[in-house]
Amino acid sequence: MSGHVDTDWLNKLLQRATRGDGWVRVNCPVCLGRTGRSDKRASFGLHSSSGWWHCFRCNAAGRIHGFEEHDGPKKKNDDKPIGIPPPEGYVEIGRGDGKTALSYKKARDYLRKRNILTSTVRSASIGFSLDGLCRNRVIMPFLTAEEGVWAGWVARDITGTKDRKYLNARGMQRARLLYNANCLLTKTEKPVIVVEGIFDALACHGNAVALLGKPSDEQVEALLASSRPIAVVLDGDAWREGWALAKRLRLEGAQAGYVRMPARTDPDEVGWDWLEEQVEKCITAPL
Repeated sequence: MSGHVDTDWLNKLLQRATRGDGWVRVNCPVCLGRTGRSDKRASFGLHSSSGWWHCFRCNAAGRIHGFEEHDGPKKKNDDKPIGIPPPEGYVEIGRGDGKTALSYKKARDYLRKRNILTSTVRSASIGFSLDGLCRNRVIMPFLTAEEGVWAGWVARDITGTKDRKYLNARGMQRARLLYNANCLLTKTEKPVIVVEGIFDALACHGNAVALLGKPSDEQVEALLASSRPIAVVLDGDAWREGWALAKRLRLEGAQAGYVRMPARTDPDEVGWDWLEEQVEKCITAPL
């Protein structure tokens, strides 16, 4: 669902786009209808150059009619509408050549060693690049509810030879985003799992969101907007932070709990059966 946003209102909003990155941020006009909660943290962003708009909180997304007429010739990988474009050379490794070509085998093998299921690779649109800035990096898009629209991406080096393990998309509002935020909109009583890193989230079979750092107020608001129970499962050395986040969510009225991981252990390093059992138990356990 994209959510209906008034075009006249969007055009007026364009006149306020003064940020250096081309984005203007305001309270989302459709959060209340989509989530039952009003947005008070300027979660709605409109990009003045591309016409794309996106709410990190309710995942409403779209584009102002008419901007597509000024895009010019299409480039490689530009067959889908995008908010933040994929990096140079991005090829999905769960489909087509990426799934079978020998040149992408090292990426497929890397994900297999990280216990990431083939079905997860495909559903998460995980890719790999052989060129440019993200050469020899696995690329994980931040997908929105609007098919094909990216809110950003993170690229992970798989060679172990680079100074920076991770690269983030330029212009990505990381503190305003949750990786795999779409799962918060799923209508189910099954708890959604909150983890620190993307690979932890991927190991949870699409049933987790990743913070990529300490939780921001905007990320907490997004969690509270979900009707699902919330299980906080941070790394073993961050159990106090996990407890504090679960406590905050409970005080705000959410069904929430936390799982204390074994020392020096990440969620993607334990068996799924054990983790799933602990997640179910923690929701009603005392904090």
